[in-house]
Amino acid sequence: MNLQEICFIARSQIKDLAVKKVSEHELISYVNVAKDELVSVMRQAREDYFLTSTTSTVQTAAAPNPSTVSLPSDFLELKELKITTSGYEDIDFLASDRTRTQFRNALIDGGSFGNGSGICLYDIYGNTTLMLAPGFDVALDLEITYIKDVADLHLPTDEPTDIPSSLHSYIPISAACQALRSLGDPRLSTFEAFRLEQINDVRATIQPRQVREAKYVVGFMENEEW
Repeated sequence: MNLQEICFIARSQIKDLAVKKVSEHELISYVNVAKDELVSVMRQAREDYFLTSTTSTVQTAAAPNPSTVSLPSDFLELKELKITTSGYEDIDFLASDRTRTQFRNALIDGGSFGNGSGICLYDIYGNTTLMLAPGFDVALDLEITYIKDVADLHLPTDEPTDIPSSLHSYIPISAACQALRSLGDPRLSTFEAFRLEQINDVRATIQPRQVREAKYVVGFMENEEW
């Protein structure tokens, strides 16, 4: 379901196709808020739903400079850093802050990872760049495991492709609720009840199903003829 289709459905639900009391700009903003709500519900149901990974190379950097790695454009939250170059898997990463004395001292001391082990401090700058201290003295392959962001919709053909199409129907109903709320429309309570039902459906769909052993009642139907 693309943005144009989502907006049309939302307007149809609140009967706003002709007069358009809700501007297109407002409706698109409501759609993106609804998309974010859906993503939040999905992550509450299963925290690692949008978990993914990518690989990069940590380039060498002479002291007191950090090694830097560009983060993916859809990066939202870091989960794990791991060196994948054979023989260097024992290098550990610790979260830090580039303003801390420990981080600065590590930069001054420079890297010494030639023996395949050591501690590397990291900080995320501007949500786009990973800063590593000390700077690496050898180029190594790095696996970045992270939660990816679901991009906002702007163009008519944009789709929330990271969300299963079976869950897209939540977005127009939530956008419709926001539109009705902004208009002070008395139909809001009815739409809101339906939205909450859809949230429960999303949770039921996303949550891992628990496989339970079948229970048998001894003696039940033992005397039946088949």
